[in-house]
Amino acid sequence: MTPQAVDELARRLAECRDGEAIAREVLAGATRICPQWQNTGLLEVDGSTGTVRLLARHGPVSPLFDGLRTSWPLGISPARELLRTRVPQFIPDMRESAAFPLYRLDAGLQGYRSVALLLVRAQDRSGLVVSCHSESILSREQAALPWLQLVVAIFALALSGVDAALSEPPRDEVHPAVSKLAREKRVELIETARAFAFHEGRFQRTADALGIHVSTLRYRLDRLRDTSQLDLLDRETRLALLRDGAAGKS
Repeated sequence: MTPQAVDELARRLAECRDGEAIAREVLAGATRICPQWQNTGLLEVDGSTGTVRLLARHGPVSPLFDGLRTSWPLGISPARELLRTRVPQFIPDMRESAAFPLYRLDAGLQGYRSVALLLVRAQDRSGLVVSCHSESILSREQAALPWLQLVVAIFALALSGVDAALSEPPRDEVHPAVSKLAREKRVELIETARAFAFHEGRFQRTADALGIHVSTLRYRLDRLRDTSQLDLLDRETRLALLRDGAAGKS
């Protein structure tokens, strides 16, 4: 984290002529200025429709993330609280967070631990958000939020001076199975659903991964069917949970 890296970001942004180029430079610049955040993304949060959409990303990602859609429910994302409070959100270890159970399981699948979200701009119930992921568990001091806030401030200033239109990915509808699971209150049922999908509907492998008996797994699947109308024996439903889930999209 050096002033020189910030100066370099400002110089690169001065050469950009549109919002899309600015976004790419900022996401890359954030990882140069704060290398502890290996993966960054730009999110569009729409409170009126209750969705989060991925506009751009920078850094290494897993093969699973490449197969995911670009839209997911706002209700399962830390961006919901960011939009409400306008205060940067920092989760030291997403795998231990009880507040976002879908993200918690996804953090294990995707290989990240700490997450930070910062608001670039907001209007009414919508906003533009920079999301950062780390493979390590960071302390608040290590997270360097003031430096990230500086990056976001530079981003907002650069956008105000150019054509800020950002390219939009295809608008994929959120699969009903994902929305149903997002409303489920019991963490173990959510984790069971994602694990069963991840292990391609194989009972013994899923039970072994969760450390439970197959009969317990069957009971949980029955509960999900009864409480959330989720039929996880259906292959398309399982694929939807993997494709449209919260993976890597804070």
